[in-house]
Amino acid sequence: MLFLQMWLEKSSDAQKAKSNLLANSSLGILYVLAGDEVTAAGYGSPFLDSRVPDLIIGAKVGTLWNDGFEFEDHGGFLPQDLDVPLIAYNPNLKPANITQVVSNRQVASTMLQALGLPLAQLDAYRLGDSPVLPGLFT
Repeated sequence: MLFLQMWLEKSSDAQKAKSNLLANSSLGILYVLAGDEVTAAGYGSPFLDSRVPDLIIGAKVGTLWNDGFEFEDHGGFLPQDLDVPLIAYNPNLKPANITQVVSNRQVASTMLQALGLPLAQLDAYRLGDSPVLPGLFT
């Protein structure tokens, strides 16, 4: 299932935003979690932690959201397709902003490393196509 996380300029607008989203049936929205619902779902509190989204929006199966311009079904070469933030949290990691170009393929090997599992279990890592993300374990 596809879901979208959304941070608002003012967290206090979350319930109004939820109502507006659900009022538009053409958006293909299955559910919207806002405020305390986000906390109850186990994501943390958007009121206490700015890293927690104000809204979590679930899409109905078969929904594709785009702005009407795309090169291919799974993204293209526009900045919004290529510049995807990745947030890694672990109390043992030092805070850092790493701007090096990486690939989604590196996430699996990074998760194995974080869990202390042998990287050799991953074919893509053994073949050299999936190195661990840089800067996390140094």
